[in-house]
Amino acid sequence: MDILVDKKLSALQYDRTITADIDSIVNLDTGEYKVKYSGNIVSAFSDDVKKQYKIGDTVYVTIPQDDLSARKRIVCRTSE
Repeated sequence: MDILVDKKLSALQYDRTITADIDSIVNLDTGEYKVKYSGNIVSAFSDDVKKQYKIGDTVYVTIPQDDLSARKRIVCRTSE
């Protein structure tokens, strides 16, 4: 029984939240930024386009189902 449960749990996909630094501003109208995470630079989009970030801000970024190829969301600054 435990083996079946462990297999099911290891196969679950979940959203992961990371901290990243704003590396550049791509498009303020769409809320797109480049963020730096573990030495990599990836695109991420602000949850609220009215909320703007500056280069160097540290933010929380959600990765849907822990899939780095999915559209990543900037939730807020870590200091908020």
